[in-house]
Amino acid sequence: MASNNIKEGRGFLEVSEEKRGNEDGESEEKLQTANQRLKPSNLTASTSFSTVLLISDFFGCGVEETEMIALDLTVRAMEIEYWAIKEFGSTEFATCKLQQFHLLEVSDEHVNLLSPVVVESGDGAGDGDGDGAGARAAGEGKSSTTSTLSRHLTACVKFVELNSLKKQKTLSFEPSDGSDGLGTLTNFSFNEKKVRELAAHMVLLHEYPFNMMEHELFNKFMRACTPYWKKISRATVKSDCIATYNIEKKKLKTLLSRIDRVNITTDMWTSSQRVSYMVVTCHFVDSNWVLQKRILNFCNVPPPHSGVVIAEALRNSFIEWGILDKVLTITVDNASANSAAIDILRDDFELRGSLPIGGLMFHVRCCAHITNLLVQAGLSEIGEIIDSVRQGIKYITASERRLIAFSDIAKRLDLGSNKLVLDVPTRWNSTYLMLKTAIRFKEVFPRYHRVEQAFLWVVTPEQWEKVENVNQVLAVFNDVTNVVFGSDYPTSNLFLPEVWRMKEIVDIKAGDRNEYMRLMSAKMSDKFDKYWGESNMVMALAAVLDPRYKMKLIRFCFPIIYPLDTNGDSIKAVLSTLKELFEVYVAAHNASIIQQQAAAEVSAATTLIASVTEEVSGGRSRFRQHVRSNDIIRPIKTDLDVYLEEDVFISDSENGEDSDANFDALGWWKSNALKYRILSKMARDVLAVPISTVASESSFSAGGRVIEPHRASLSIDTVEMLLCGADWVRALHENGGSGIAKCAVNAVFSFFCEGFSEKTEFVYCFPMLSKYRVIEPVCGNCKSAIGNQK
Repeated sequence: MASNNIKEGRGFLEVSEEKRGNEDGESEEKLQTANQRLKPSNLTASTSFSTVLLISDFFGCGVEETEMIALDLTVRAMEIEYWAIKEFGSTEFATCKLQQFHLLEVSDEHVNLLSPVVVESGDGAGDGDGDGAGARAAGEGKSSTTSTLSRHLTACVKFVELNSLKKQKTLSFEPSDGSDGLGTLTNFSFNEKKVRELAAHMVLLHEYPFNMMEHELFNKFMRACTPYWKKISRATVKSDCIATYNIEKKKLKTLLSRIDRVNITTDMWTSSQRVSYMVVTCHFVDSNWVLQKRILNFCNVPPPHSGVVIAEALRNSFIEWGILDKVLTITVDNASANSAAIDILRDDFELRGSLPIGGLMFHVRCCAHITNLLVQAGLSEIGEIIDSVRQGIKYITASERRLIAFSDIAKRLDLGSNKLVLDVPTRWNSTYLMLKTAIRFKEVFPRYHRVEQAFLWVVTPEQWEKVENVNQVLAVFNDVTNVVFGSDYPTSNLFLPEVWRMKEIVDIKAGDRNEYMRLMSAKMSDKFDKYWGESNMVMALAAVLDPRYKMKLIRFCFPIIYPLDTNGDSIKAVLSTLKELFEVYVAAHNASIIQQQAAAEVSAATTLIASVTEEVSGGRSRFRQHVRSNDIIRPIKTDLDVYLEEDVFISDSENGEDSDANFDALGWWKSNALKYRILSKMARDVLAVPISTVASESSFSAGGRVIEPHRASLSIDTVEMLLCGADWVRALHENGGSGIAKCAVNAVFSFFCEGFSEKTEFVYCFPMLSKYRVIEPVCGNCKSAIGNQK
């Protein structure tokens, strides 16, 4: 193996010399020196027997095999040195290039052994005689010796720890991150650094307090699992959490730098500390066409919470994350301050020219809040009846004795074992569930009144009829909410196919024979028309970009949503807006093609070399340039025209199930990205628009758990670190990543890159290379200078 590598190294040098030649005298001298070092006589003479035994013992292989490994790596080292001098005149500029190669991968233990040392060429290197022929370690008088290194190993704590791991390994089964259920069988080794990193992830993800790592039973449990466990203090785990937060923040910034468009949701919240926080959440589709959500900031915004203050806080967040010119939409609730802030930001972004189609899509109102306003407006017509039902349930559930008496009556009537549900007045869906359950027990309430005279909230049969009629309307709203927000792919195309059902049931109830139902319908219709004007455009564009609907859904549901005399104009407005937005992406695509074409022309002008290979390469470059120039010529039919002319996509149902429930619109566009090169980019950005602020509000629930009474003294920065870090770590592990490289580092090149400097001609060798004079050897285990230790 060693002789073959030597022949390959010699062949590498000969080809390089014939191709490149010598440029000046200094480079000629360096090349001769590097060439001389690859002589087999020098390589074999450079390997001291004591060092071979040391490496052999560590690798667990024979002496002959170890010597071959040493010679193989030495040849590689000389090749890299020669290449660096040839390409750059010195080795200092080769650092970035070396990181791109992967010739050898070894484990962490091997990396610690094969450590870099600073060296320089001795006089007369390569002739095997004279004062410069042998390796002289710092403080050593004789050549070709490793006594200094051997003495250091007896005092090196890190080496002792590594030496203790040379026993027979314990097998460990690591399950696969994918869905195939397969795993890998590896050798187990305790890695304290990895343990601390995962401990920080655990604290962040599961919202544990920092002192959890100091709990006595937890540490006993860990010591029972492994004798290598070391107790982690609360200060250490906090610093590790901060380090994880900073690392993941840099990774997220890098990810966002490669995203063209992002969508924002934001909301305000006041904690139990009486501190006002703003959460800023970013939504986008990554390069794998997967919808992603990340919390960017959970920051304190002091009062007053006016539109100017909120707009300034959002602008500072966008600048910090480098997305100021990438924001496509901002989704907020219906607070007046939020609307004022969006107007301010829209004006600023229009001046910067970063908003497409005049910012028509910029302000998106939260559909969940609008739905809540619609339902609350309708429920106000029977508010007294609902309050009577609520107070009665509250009275019964306040005492176990009362609840048992109520249950006994229900059992005698054979009404099952369902329990009463008490609602949250501000959440209409909980009110719907409360009324739905109460209707089932409507015959129990008057009978319970006979047993419990203090129970005064008895609903009459006429009132129960009103509750049942209102609950029929709420059932449609509840189904729509479950379909939209219960999907595995909550993209913006899901809401319009369901929202027309809400408008339909409201219009039907407008002609109801009961006056209270007509009044309820009128109030809900007013709210619908007030809040879903501008937001309807976003939902309409997203629905058109769903291959199951296209413009057919618009023509079907708009006559239901809008009056007959205006729905035609509304349909035309959707189509014109769609084409206008598409032109924006066409212009961006052509600009990128022109930029690539200009770069190709510059590259072709600077690489005119008269060789056959490069002539062929130049021909290919000119052909690619020709393709790019033709790519900007507009075809007769655009992507949008072809897409709209084709029939809608009908997904086949499997096992009798509704396949639409599992349809992934982003997955369809990913599969057809080559067919619709420009339109697919537009669909990726539009489908990522969030239609509610639920993603931001969910972080407030986590904030309430983090800022509990026992942790009310947490600082503002610590709160942001815990909540943002938890969101990033959750995404890290849910996406199948571990955050830790699964393969070992490239030992040889990493050592090269650590050692290059202006003062050293070449900075890597094994201690057995006799033609190098060691100036300051460094231990690869403890990273300290070895010197002349006694």
